[in-house]
Amino acid sequence: MVNSSSNPSSPTTNTVVNKVINTPTTSKPTHIRAKEITPSNAKFDTRDDLNYRFSIYHQNIRSLGGKINELLLSLQAEAPHLICLTEHHLKEYDIANTHIPKYKLDANYCRHNLKQGGVCIFVCESIKFSNVNLLKHNKEQDIEIVAVQLKIQKSKLTVICVYRAPCGNFKLFLNNLETILNSLYSRNTELIICGDININYLESSNRKDQLDSLLSTYNLTNIISFSTRITNNSATIIDSIFIDNRRSCTIQSCPNGLSDHDGQSLFLPTILIPKKSIKLTR
Repeated sequence: MVNSSSNPSSPTTNTVVNKVINTPTTSKPTHIRAKEITPSNAKFDTRDDLNYRFSIYHQNIRSLGGKINELLLSLQAEAPHLICLTEHHLKEYDIANTHIPKYKLDANYCRHNLKQGGVCIFVCESIKFSNVNLLKHNKEQDIEIVAVQLKIQKSKLTVICVYRAPCGNFKLFLNNLETILNSLYSRNTELIICGDININYLESSNRKDQLDSLLSTYNLTNIISFSTRITNNSATIIDSIFIDNRRSCTIQSCPNGLSDHDGQSLFLPTILIPKKSIKLTR
């Protein structure tokens, strides 16, 4: 169990504002839903026109092979600083030879015995980062997880990308995640988790309650409130992004047709990156 003596402070109530943004990511306008989440006591300067707000993109890509060009096209409107992908379906040799211009492959996990699955994080080459070795905590289908540590100006971030298959052992997933969070938590470092954990946040469930209970220990809360996987018969939120509930952010749904899961973009306005333009080329 988590040591209560090292727990973060109590959460702060968030004020939520919804709006719709039309962003041309392809030849036709794409309607992207955006949600601004601002803690009531937040104070930040928005006057700086020389910086970009820090951003993270996540998508269950359902096989990255052959999709690089389309992925780059969908990200051209505002290129993210981190690209986190779940279910890339690649083996180690294939992903080591996968190149996204202006990014470095920092962390990845590939299955050895079963097909498909896998997670990875690409980091903008202008950002200093280090890999967090989580290999011993991985188990195919049950928990596939990688992480990177970033230092951006005065901010220290640990970003985790995780996948759990629908048939995965949930108890093992929860236990391993708790072990990882205990080892990574520091009062000087902010945690962000993104991924496909196959727990539907549109419904109440015991598994959802157990996960929320664990993550609330670290002041982490799910900020995705729009469906991330839509079929002819269902709409679910099985892709999630968990951030500190005291953090101001904007979250966008990014449908691009590359998978049966839509992408999600997270923007943090209080973490600014110097405008060394990221120009994505195919």
